[in-house]
Amino acid sequence: MNLHRDYPEGAMTCIELASALALYAYGRGLRQLGEPHTREELLTELRSCIRPHQNRSRLNSRTAALAEQTHNVLKLASRPGIRSEAEKRELTEGWLELATSCARISVKYEADISKQQQKQTQAALQQKMG
Repeated sequence: MNLHRDYPEGAMTCIELASALALYAYGRGLRQLGEPHTREELLTELRSCIRPHQNRSRLNSRTAALAEQTHNVLKLASRPGIRSEAEKRELTEGWLELATSCARISVKYEADISKQQQKQTQAALQQKMG
């Protein structure tokens, strides 16, 4: 599998930016709920949601799920009217889940690239030795 071919140039940058924006929206939601967090606290919370050992599904299968998740959060965010605290909390948690999903894709992509490079290095060493 050629990961660079599977994702167009800049796609990971866009996914990382989407994660950062969703994390920002999460932080803004927390402030509106009277629970302000520092940037470091938000990053720590995001990191705690990413479990690489559970992050094993294929990158290509995540696109539809991420699109649906994005649609659902934006649908909540664009709902007209005054939101109850429960609705605000639901939207805020939706932003964190979206940030986490985007970050997981980036982490998985980097892990796959690293694994691919290790395999190429091992193959080159075996070729030299054998």
